[in-house]
Amino acid sequence: IRALAELKHLPIQLDIYGDGSLKTYLQSLIYETKADVCLKGINKISPELLSEYDAFLMTSLNEGMPIALIEALMCGLPSILNDLPMLRETAGSAALYYEANSLESLIAHLKKVYENKDELKNLTNETIKVCNRYSAENYVSTLKKVYEM
Repeated sequence: IRALAELKHLPIQLDIYGDGSLKTYLQSLIYETKADVCLKGINKISPELLSEYDAFLMTSLNEGMPIALIEALMCGLPSILNDLPMLRETAGSAALYYEANSLESLIAHLKKVYENKDELKNLTNETIKVCNRYSAENYVSTLKKVYEM
């Protein structure tokens, strides 16, 4: 939200899906900064919904298995991610990584992507390669290997 507040002069919008204990805080931050951010609440996340977006942004400070990121990859959605080991391991070359927990780095990446749309197109091609790791067949095969140990 703070990054979008710094980029108000550009037509960039952020939609946040989900619901939780930070909702009131996020609402007040959006109101305070006048950032172009919309809290969408709980929604069914589908390939059709994800196809409406230009990029997937994940600013998590820590992640286990980032299911939302995998869903975005499976839809060919390029990602902009906090440079965390788990996110890098999951998305590989199919994402842009901003310096871990750096607002300035995130702002620079968002601005760079806005000014160079080809950056996102190139990432879309990479998602095809990366998402094959997360196919149902691959998952079942890996799970079988775990149980055979």
